[in-house]
Amino acid sequence: MKTVNYLFALIVFGLTFSPCSLAEINNLDPWESSNRKVASFNNGVDKYFLVPVAKGYNYIMPAPANQGVSNFIANTLEVNTMLNSTLQAKPKNLGLSFARFCINLTLGFFGLFDVATELGVHANKEDFGQTFARWGAPDGPYIVLPLLGPSTVRDGLGLYPNILVNPLITDNVSLRNSSIALFYTDKRAGLLEAESLITGDRYVFIRNAYLQNREFLNNDGVVEDDFGDEVEEDDWLDDDF
Repeated sequence: MKTVNYLFALIVFGLTFSPCSLAEINNLDPWESSNRKVASFNNGVDKYFLVPVAKGYNYIMPAPANQGVSNFIANTLEVNTMLNSTLQAKPKNLGLSFARFCINLTLGFFGLFDVATELGVHANKEDFGQTFARWGAPDGPYIVLPLLGPSTVRDGLGLYPNILVNPLITDNVSLRNSSIALFYTDKRAGLLEAESLITGDRYVFIRNAYLQNREFLNNDGVVEDDFGDEVEEDDWLDDDF
């Protein structure tokens, strides 16, 4: 699946072209002891509940329908990108995200098909954590949130407004709960194939990949490799992914 291949590339990229040293990453995790306990709890919930549900979801869902759900959810998140592009004073990205949303909503049958990507319309995903970073808010310590997983204090504070602007979150309790369940089930199902990439200390691997990936997103896909050269997303992410 194209989205899974993109995830593979993103994690490998994050582990290869780190914009910060390992020592700097370790300094961002002063709460490691308590974080590991929460991570252990999350891993238990994941192993005995989320993974079986995700595998069952993949089993009963035909591949086209599975991809359609992922596309639909991704298209609703364009609303978040549009809002945060506005807050970050990024008019070009706002226009691209708006175009993606409209194209997929109409030509893509309410977002079930990602026609915009096929037409070459791409936008950098933006959220409130990135908006806070744009205006100088510090990362704060790395933190593992119960059930929600890796974050930083800054990104954690952005979760609530991210949820508030999500079109899937409605006043209808039943519909809201169903939407949240579908969102996280689809998200976990899309990560199943990525499990094989995790090596060594699971906690350290996930922490480093998360922090490096967020740095990548905060810089709009432009980072420096170990030789001091700038690397942009288009330089390493080609049509094979």
